Amino acid sequence: MNQSSEITGRGQFIVNLVGGRVNSVTKVAQMARAFERPAVQYILLVMIVLTAGTLRFYKLGAWGFWLDEIYTVRNAEALSALDMTPYIWDADQSNFPLSFMLVRLSSAMFGESEWSARFFFALISVLSIPVFYFLIRAVFNPPVALLSVLFLAIAPWHIYWSQNARYYALVFFLSNLSLLLFYLGAEKNKPGYLALSGLCFGLSVLTHPAAAIITPTFVLYPLILKLLRFNWPPGINLKTVAIFGAVIAVVVLAYFDPIHVFFDDILRIETDTGQSLDKVIPSAAGGNPLRFLFGVSFFTGSYLIGFGLFAMVYLIYHQRSRPALLLGVNALVPIALLVVVSAFRVTFNRYVFPILLSWHILSAAGLAALWKLTKAPEKLLVSGLIVVFLLIPTSENFLYFRYQNGNRENWRDAFAYVNQHRQPDDLVVASFPAAGEYYLGPDVLWSVEVQPDDIENSGHRVWFVLNNAIEWGVPLHSWIKDNAQNVADFDVVVNSARTYNMHVYLYTPE
Repeated sequence: MNQSSEITGRGQFIVNLVGGRVNSVTKVAQMARAFERPAVQYILLVMIVLTAGTLRFYKLGAWGFWLDEIYTVRNAEALSALDMTPYIWDADQSNFPLSFMLVRLSSAMFGESEWSARFFFALISVLSIPVFYFLIRAVFNPPVALLSVLFLAIAPWHIYWSQNARYYALVFFLSNLSLLLFYLGAEKNKPGYLALSGLCFGLSVLTHPAAAIITPTFVLYPLILKLLRFNWPPGINLKTVAIFGAVIAVVVLAYFDPIHVFFDDILRIETDTGQSLDKVIPSAAGGNPLRFLFGVSFFTGSYLIGFGLFAMVYLIYHQRSRPALLLGVNALVPIALLVVVSAFRVTFNRYVFPILLSWHILSAAGLAALWKLTKAPEKLLVSGLIVVFLLIPTSENFLYFRYQNGNRENWRDAFAYVNQHRQPDDLVVASFPAAGEYYLGPDVLWSVEVQPDDIENSGHRVWFVLNNAIEWGVPLHSWIKDNAQNVADFDVVVNSARTYNMHVYLYTPE
């Protein structure tokens, strides 16, 4: 009797387990069919846009400016209110005028603040979500488009630059708009699309010459199509190529001097005083390719790069997918080029920030292909993989908003502390005086140009506001530690490998 009951109980457990699995599979299949309805797709798109907006405007003004943002704000202030044209085309003054114009406009609308300076970059990033959705849907299909923009909406790297008064969010939008329009123009044989693509690319270069890093994509894509014997897109012909190139040339040639200045700066970086940066920062004399690659992998997401590579190979060689080939070239070639450059000069991973969307689309297309390849029970695993792809950036965003001060140095609070405690005759020295001049006022001294004898002979109390730059071998460093008191710290811990140090010291003469 007991044995029979035990067998019956085990049988019921198995039935319940199998039944639960079947129900789960059925629910997943039903949800997948629901996503095929246009109404559901648009509802999801609206939800994604709202999520993107929330993440980009939440605490938009809570973080103080980091150094490059201060330069942007100051350069925006220098724009002539009546005539900005001379400033735009002056290579000695500006490398990225469009971003300056946006900051100038937002400051005029809302007043000068961290929130207003970042407003248009956050807004452009939010509006890019529906724009990219419709373009990606035209290239692939609605599921791939929805997944791609969902990944973008919660991408930590995109959120970070969306909350910066810098050109990166605008370059990201224009560069990827150009890339997707280029593909659609080539596939549909629409010269108007290619002309618009050329215009967007030209504007992205006008925003900042770093946008030119995707130029090899447009050149190599047709060559690789020939090499791999893909079907030739009807829109790539002499007429359309001439239109595409002519539009770019009009903008780029008109803006040649600033472009030349920018790429010359890659070869020789100088400080505002004309002193070679490698005299101030020894690490600038030679780059580090491994560090550059690690940075790109970290900010893009190693899981996205790994799965994106798998998806790219599968889609190119098994489906002969031309969009996967274009995206793959765009995802890999800029990285390869800057790895070479980084072996000789310090190179910033943010220059390849625009290729982030290519990794998102490749991963989304790979997940969609995997979904089609798997049978009903295995679709649960694909769904779980998608959840993992969403949980990883979500956890990073939580740390970004809750603990990491927006992943930037805390100059604002450091100088606020000095301003609260200093006396009228006190001197202030900073590792980057531009930050002090913005938050504290003029006459902030640069630590590189100050010697211990100058401090001791001044007869004044001296405040030192020092970030990581003080570790670059400034002679004053050891003297400060021995003779000044560390009165406050405003460190920002990003992760175990990266901390934005911010120390406030006070020297009191005897």
